Amino acid sequence: MINTNLTATCQANVVVHLPVHAAYDVFEGHAVDIKTGKPFNISLAPGGWKLLVILPAKIERTDVDVTTRDDGALRLLSINGRLSTTNNRTVNAAMPVSVELITPDGKPSAYSFFDVVRAGRISMDIVIAANEPHG
Repeated sequence: MINTNLTATCQANVVVHLPVHAAYDVFEGHAVDIKTGKPFNISLAPGGWKLLVILPAKIERTDVDVTTRDDGALRLLSINGRLSTTNNRTVNAAMPVSVELITPDGKPSAYSFFDVVRAGRISMDIVIAANEPHG
């Protein structure tokens, strides 16, 4: 949802008619209480926007496996992730995610980015320059 008015806050009254078992505000990173067929209100700041993801089941676990390989000239960071519901079922949905890499001094890295989890899984390789600090 986008508020194209750049000077005033917009109130949106939204009704979802699909079965809603779980909903999340992607950029604020929290669950949203949405019931099928029941209206809910969203406030959008001037020029603001929200991205909600509506899923067939609540996300119970996020599993991430990270490995590194270093050949001296460069380092390869391999990330594999999976979103699962109760009973360890993979979330069968596509949803945007923020991949935030942290530097050894605890700050967000310039290598951080947004991507999409497809069918509940994500897999990527990130090349890190050899002169970047380890950690």
